[in-house]
Amino acid sequence: MLNGGLTPPGGLDNFNSGYLPATFQASLFTAGDMPVANIKPLERTVQLQQNKLAVLRRLDRRAADQRDNPDDLEAAIASYEVAARMPNVVPQLMDLTGETQQTRRMYGLEDDFRNTQTYGHTCLVARRLIERGVRFIELTCPSGNFDRWNQHSNLRDGHLKNARSVDKPISALLRDLKQRGLLDETLIVFAGEFGRTPFAQGRDGRDHNRLGCSVGLAGGGVRSDRRVWLQSGRGQG
Repeated sequence: MLNGGLTPPGGLDNFNSGYLPATFQASLFTAGDMPVANIKPLERTVQLQQNKLAVLRRLDRRAADQRDNPDDLEAAIASYEVAARMPNVVPQLMDLTGETQQTRRMYGLEDDFRNTQTYGHTCLVARRLIERGVRFIELTCPSGNFDRWNQHSNLRDGHLKNARSVDKPISALLRDLKQRGLLDETLIVFAGEFGRTPFAQGRDGRDHNRLGCSVGLAGGGVRSDRRVWLQSGRGQG
């Protein structure tokens, strides 16, 4: 989960594993060049770190064998194993020096609007994760002095800033995946919590509308000439 600055209402529970085993819970990356805390090992040598990890594996395995339902412990063991691999993977993942100036400009990393830079950075990291075989990636909105597509007031100003934040990076991600032959096997979903009313709320806002929600799909074999309309709560499609 690439956090651009605004965690949705509900907090980190939005990114848990649901009915799946706990090992499928998302790893939280923050926007920036060092997205994971303590990514650099404290041990002076690789061998010293490996010795510590070997002891941890033996202790964890012994504890798991003594439990009837070790799912939470198995998840912790898997988390340790992922963390142990991260120092060898994350720095290379986040190193964008190999990306061309054209690519950086295409994603908006040099844009005047800071939110475009932030979202562009997460979109570019998302493409690099896709290239490395990550199966599911979620991006959140960048933070700013306006709400995340939830304009109960100042709708025009807020929606313009939100659109400016994501329009260029999303376009770049789609073009980049397509030219790399990855778009056909990658489904891009752009969605919010629910729709907005067709009438004004107050002077310049829109309220929640549970009967309508706009969702954008791209790639993954989705046909561009099809539109499906779903009416919430009515069983109609």
